[in-house]
Amino acid sequence: MGAIAKAGLVVKWEATVIRVCGCVEDHGVVAIQHTDPRQHRAVLLDRYLGWHRHAERAAAKSRVKGLAIPALEQFLKDEEIHGLFRPRPLTLCTRRDSCVSPFRGLPHPHIGGGGPVFAYAGKLITTNKLHGVAQTEPIYVGMGLGTGTHQNYDSALFNPSPEARAAGTASLVSTAAGFAAAPAITDTEKIVGTITASAARAVTEAGCFDASAAAPATTLSAAISSATATSISVSAATGFPTSGNYDIEVSDGTHPAETMTVTAGQGTTTWTVTRGARGSTAQAAINSGANVVGGSGTAGGNAFMLADFAVINLATGDTLQLTASVQYT
Repeated sequence: MGAIAKAGLVVKWEATVIRVCGCVEDHGVVAIQHTDPRQHRAVLLDRYLGWHRHAERAAAKSRVKGLAIPALEQFLKDEEIHGLFRPRPLTLCTRRDSCVSPFRGLPHPHIGGGGPVFAYAGKLITTNKLHGVAQTEPIYVGMGLGTGTHQNYDSALFNPSPEARAAGTASLVSTAAGFAAAPAITDTEKIVGTITASAARAVTEAGCFDASAAAPATTLSAAISSATATSISVSAATGFPTSGNYDIEVSDGTHPAETMTVTAGQGTTTWTVTRGARGSTAQAAINSGANVVGGSGTAGGNAFMLADFAVINLATGDTLQLTASVQYT
C-alpha cells in the first residue's frame, strides 16, 4: 500500500477597520483554523501578546508558558475582561477627543468564533485549479450579519450584509521560514478585499466567492417542524433560479444552520427540498422568518471560504478590509 502524503493547512481571516473619522484599527486575526493545535496555540499567543500592554507583556508570557489550550483560552478570557488587551491602532484619529466615531476607544480584539472553513464548493474550486479545469478565481469578498458556526458543508453566508461584494486582490506569497529562499516557493494564497458600510453594521461573518453577484435571499414564511419535511414555504422567490437544482442555506440563529437542495417548485414560493444536504444535519425545528440564502447553483456562485467571529461594529462610512489566506505548512 502506498503512503498517503499529509500536509498541514492554515485557513485564516484578518480584519482592519478604517473608521470614517480617519482612525485605522488592526483587528488582527479574527478567525483562524490550523490542523496542528500546537501551531494554532502559538499563533493565538503571538497575536494576543502583540496587543498586550507593554508593562504587562513579561508577566503575560510567564503566565501562558506551557499552558494547555483550555487553560490558555480561560487565561485570555480573564485578561480580556480586565481590559489588558486592545487592538493595535495603526493610525490614531487626528480629532482625538472630538472623534465622531461611535466606536472610538479601541474595542477588544476579535479572535475566535467557529474559525474559517473551506465551504462545500471550496474543494471543487481548488481541485479544478489543480487539474487545469477552467475555474473563476474566488476573489469576491462579502460580509455577513448572521449567527452561527460555519461548517464545511455550508454553501453561503447565514445573513449577507446588503453591501455589494468587493472584488478582492489575490496574490501568491511566501510566509513559511525558508520558503522565500531561492528557488522561492509560494505557500500562501492571499485575497484582500475592502467593503464600506452603507449603514451601521454588526459584522459576524465573511466569505470568499467565485461570483461578484450577491446571493439571492428570502425568509421562511412558515416554520419547519420536522427533520423529514421535504416541502418548505418562502416569502419570495425573487432572484432564485426558475429551473434546475440549487443549494440554499437556512438559518434562524437559534438552531444550527442546515444546507438544503431545492429539487422542485423552482420559480414558486413552495419548494421541494432534499434535507440535510452536503453532509449537514436535518433540523427537527427551524423557526418561521429564518434566513434562506442561495448557495451553489444560484447567481451568488460558489463559496470558497467562510468564517464566523465575534462582532466587529461598523458605523456608516467605516471600511472593513478583510484578508483571507490559505497557507500550506
